Amino acid sequence: SNLTPNIICYTAVMNAWAKSGEPGSTAKVRRLFQQIYESDSFINSTDKCDDLEATEKVYLESHVGNDSITLDEMMHPNATTFTTLIDAYARSLDADAGEAAEAVLR
Repeated sequence: SNLTPNIICYTAVMNAWAKSGEPGSTAKVRRLFQQIYESDSFINSTDKCDDLEATEKVYLESHVGNDSITLDEMMHPNATTFTTLIDAYARSLDADAGEAAEAVLR
């Protein structure tokens, strides 16, 4: 399949891990959150394109299946993504979970 996971997919998986109660689930949520930032290599590479809008449209049509969303919407954290990360800390039994959750706000 040519579909590329977007922010909705990542957030859904983060939410599942946050609510799983599995040992190490908070670390997995943090890892997924970090992957969001590391996966925008295409977005960074388009900075040098002459026609960014055309490049974005071609990319979205070929990798996502439509051009009705933007690259920003596709892989940048939104309020739900941040809330999911904070929720993972809230459910965590880690001693520093509160401090880690507060650090997300900074």
